[in-house]
Amino acid sequence: MLDCRTARDDWQVAPEAAAVREHLASCPRCARYAERLARLDAAARPEVLRNAPPAVTQALLRLAQPAASESRLEAALRQELLLPVPPQLSARLVGLVAEADVPALPSRAEAAVREAVLLTAPPELTARLQALVHAAPPVAQPRRGIVAAVYVATVALLAVALAYTGQLYAFVIEQLGLQAWIAQVATLPGEALARLYQVIPQARTLIDALAQAQQPLQWLLVALLLWAVIDMRQRQQTQPSIERVS
Repeated sequence: MLDCRTARDDWQVAPEAAAVREHLASCPRCARYAERLARLDAAARPEVLRNAPPAVTQALLRLAQPAASESRLEAALRQELLLPVPPQLSARLVGLVAEADVPALPSRAEAAVREAVLLTAPPELTARLQALVHAAPPVAQPRRGIVAAVYVATVALLAVALAYTGQLYAFVIEQLGLQAWIAQVATLPGEALARLYQVIPQARTLIDALAQAQQPLQWLLVALLLWAVIDMRQRQQTQPSIERVS
């Protein structure tokens, strides 16, 4: 059910709507409102809406006809004079444009802005900067004897630390009585392999192949380490010579 305000607004848009007519039938105030607006509309419409004089109508029609005739003439001329481009020619032109590699030339405005913004360094400043670069003190390189002594001391300290750590672990294991447990743990890989061979007999071939490839892989790792050390030494030797030349 509509209220009075909604019914009056809807009556101005759609006076013949069923909900509006139902509300007007049940509300005398809205019915009188609609009746007064209807009489006002009937009285004001003839005063506001006037028909144009026949002379003005004929003049407007005469003005509109040449435009239509000109548009038809223009369409006919365009259809006769402008020929459609063949599809082969269009495809060829598109291919030529795509294949062309024409460098983009800077515009005059871009060239002017670049000349105004990018300033060339004075020759005196360039010469002073180059002199400062060449006059820079060389980086002091450590002597080879000192480096070798540091390497030897580091290796010796590592060996002593490992030996001491091994003795400490042995002492702790002996005090805690873990020898039997460690021996039992050491037998676990063998038991696991035995069970694997029982379940998958073909696994023995794979394990044997890996065991045979273990030694060549170890030698390969040693060769890679030696190659890395030699390459590092060669770079350290060639760097000072390059700095002296520069």
